[in-house]
Amino acid sequence: MAKTREEKAKLMELYKHIIENADFVMVELKPKIPAQIINTVRLSLQEVGGKLVVLKNKVFKKVASEYEQFKDLELENVRALVVSETDIVSAVKAFDKITSLAKQELLLRGEDEEFVNRYKAFEYVMGYVDKQVLDAESAKALSTLASKEELLGQLVGGLAQIIRGFMNVLNGNTLKFIYVLENLKAAKS
Repeated sequence: MAKTREEKAKLMELYKHIIENADFVMVELKPKIPAQIINTVRLSLQEVGGKLVVLKNKVFKKVASEYEQFKDLELENVRALVVSETDIVSAVKAFDKITSLAKQELLLRGEDEEFVNRYKAFEYVMGYVDKQVLDAESAKALSTLASKEELLGQLVGGLAQIIRGFMNVLNGNTLKFIYVLENLKAAKS
């Protein structure tokens, strides 16, 4: 559906904001993605501080051409951005997880099993993280990294282990002192 000038201007502002302030991964959406899956993706991304932005290719290309990193960007098929201003890894993980449900949904709708086995709901095109352009493989690799929450949990666990070890060392000397006193008491009696 054609957009009015005002709608295109709003989209251009949104795309500029995303390029300047957020990290994103561009994906190519494949045909036959159930609408229910797209809605589930949007909700899941919101839970981790991300969002799914389906692109108007010509408008995005016009905005992106203003930035040196995107001068040669090709947009032929339907594209979308998985966007996060806080934690792109969590957003990409949530996106990956939910889109795997698309195959199950297609099976439930009666699609041919051979088609479903070959079907991919999306393909990674590129990424843009910390003002650096990533190729498709690097963008895909984001989904295998530990999320911010997982890394914080590992840090806290490591610190707790250090503190626990320190407390054991302090307790060890106190216990040894008590054992020495008990042995002296037993020797005197």
